[in-house]
Amino acid sequence: MDTNAKNHLTNIYLYQVDLNLTISKQIWNHNKNLDIQYPSEGNIVNIEKVKKDIKLLNSFDKSSPTRLIAKTELLMQAEPFADVPSYDWAYEPVTMLQQMDIINGYENNEFKPERNITRAEFITMTANALSLKPVSTDLSFYDKNQIPDWASQSMQTAVQAGLIDGYEDGSLRPNQPISRTEIVTILVKGFHLPAATNYSLKYTDRDAIPNWAVNYVRTAATEGLVDGYEDGSFAPNNPAKRSEVASILYKAIMMD
Repeated sequence: MDTNAKNHLTNIYLYQVDLNLTISKQIWNHNKNLDIQYPSEGNIVNIEKVKKDIKLLNSFDKSSPTRLIAKTELLMQAEPFADVPSYDWAYEPVTMLQQMDIINGYENNEFKPERNITRAEFITMTANALSLKPVSTDLSFYDKNQIPDWASQSMQTAVQAGLIDGYEDGSLRPNQPISRTEIVTILVKGFHLPAATNYSLKYTDRDAIPNWAVNYVRTAATEGLVDGYEDGSFAPNNPAKRSEVASILYKAIMMD
């Protein structure tokens, strides 16, 4: 697609097919005018609005051609990370989250998908995804001075929102790699997913899931947010990779 065509596609209103008609002199309406109008400007959905709020895609059925066109256009507008090419399994979630300004990369336009993600990084991404209103609070964790400056506001907001509460020893461990169990717990809390306490987990290592997290993992599995590995395991205590987190977070955002 050439640049002019791409810009044209970006600017037109793709997602409304309403008509603006005035019908008069009809017997069935006693010759009164009948106005059928376009929605107001604020209700029209275009690419720029979808980019600001990707959940607008959920206004359309998952099989809708309009939804596919909108998502394709967003991906075409993106400048993908050099290390997440279009054929990579994580390309769509990583690129879409990038378009929404939920994730950032590193120098040389790299995302580093295989790098373990820290608690501070994940909390910042999640706070952005949930559009949490920033708050300031005096954290009591003894290692609060280890929180990177760029993550300080997000960590304070997450604590205030009840998404994280630290460890038994009074630490927050912001720079520690976050486990798969922890990310699932935070997302289930953040997106207020209904508990699935009766779901039977099929993972081969389900007994390794901490007791406090079992119902969170059940809920995430029920909602289709997480899958196991090829060997049937969930690896609850393994550090989560940046690509894995992007995939799970994108699924959570795109839930109907």
